[in-house]
Amino acid sequence: MTRGHALKLAALFHDVAKPETRRAIGGRVRFFEHDLIGATAATSLVETLVRHHLRPMHLAAAATITPRARYRFYRDLGPDTRDLLALALVDAAAVRGEPPRRVWRRATLLRDLLAGWSEQQEVAAAPPLLRGDDVMRHFELQPGPEVGRLLRSAREAQDLGRVT
Repeated sequence: MTRGHALKLAALFHDVAKPETRRAIGGRVRFFEHDLIGATAATSLVETLVRHHLRPMHLAAAATITPRARYRFYRDLGPDTRDLLALALVDAAAVRGEPPRRVWRRATLLRDLLAGWSEQQEVAAAPPLLRGDDVMRHFELQPGPEVGRLLRSAREAQDLGRVT
């Protein structure tokens, strides 16, 4: 990344945390620690989007998208899903040298993933069927990574409708 690119990113994100840190004190508006909070938020979001920007293309290359692959896409991206789909759209448009609207008309997978996002959020919001103490009791385990692995596996099965 060039210094120019970094400067442009910083210009876009430098005040990203102002809304959440806004305080009125003695008639003055203050934004305490918006620099620290903003740096963390911007770093996390940009890292996620850059790291995963090829996932829609990889999904599109598959003959079919399994429910598990779709679930993991939504799970891994969470609230950043819509932003990633927008990034994938403009990236595809830039690669093709076409306007995003034209690419959007042909981007069946992106439209499908965007349409399914709200439904997936409802599924993910359901309370878990198992808790850590349930897993530890049933498998006679002590707290540790294995409990977490089993809970994640159970949650995936729950969200995919394999267990109720």
